Formats: sequence, C-alpha cells, structure tokens
Amino acid sequence: MAIKDYLACKKINEDYSSQLERDQKEELRKKIEEASKQAEVALVNAYSTVLKYSVKNGIDLLTIKQFRDTLDGQINHNVIAALKEEEWLLDSIGLGTLGNHNLLPTIENPNQSQKRLRSIIRSMISR
Repeated sequence: MAIKDYLACKKINEDYSSQLERDQKEELRKKIEEASKQAEVALVNAYSTVLKYSVKNGIDLLTIKQFRDTLDGQINHNVIAALKEEEWLLDSIGLGTLGNHNLLPTIENPNQSQKRLRSIIRSMISR
C-alpha cells in the first residue's frame, strides 16, 4: 500500500497543487515523505532474493536475511556481501590466480591466454 499511497499523493500534488491551501500542501508534503519512506522499506523487503542460473545446477536461490533502510544500501552492502560470502561474486582475480591457470600471456602464446580466460569465466558461470 505504501507505493500506491506515494503515487496517489504525488499525483494529487501534481494535479491540484495550485488549488491547495498552504496547510493542505504541508500535510500533503508530509504524507509524500512518509509514504516514500514506507515504499523504500517495502522495496527493500521485496528484493531480498537473488537467483543464479547455471547450466550445470539450474537455478540457485540466495535469500538475503539482513535488511537496510534503503534499497541502494541493501543492494550495495547486504546483497554484495552475501554474494561475496557465497562466492557468487569475486573481489578480484590477481596475477597469482592468472599465473596458476596459465592465463598470463607469453611471447610464444599471446592469444591463448584470452581463450583460456574466457574458458575459466565460462566454467565459473556454469557452477
């Protein structure tokens, strides 16, 4: 309901702002702010599940159990942290990892490293 309330108040504000008294405008502004906050919380709760598809395993489900006040905070902190914890997302791939998998280019095989890297990425996606 929070999102409906927010949209309804915004529409009233757009269509009738010139006809509203000062106290009505202030009350409408407060309702818009409150509905906006409730809508943000509702969106955070709605987007608490992450799905990953791979050919090998099909669809994997990850439920985010911690919640933030804002959707951007939820995505940028809790979702990213959960993805890294489950190893669905890597911080980086260092030279050591590239070297261990023969992905660093050499004078003899400069183009082979690109093919190998694509192969590793495909295998990581299909997990």
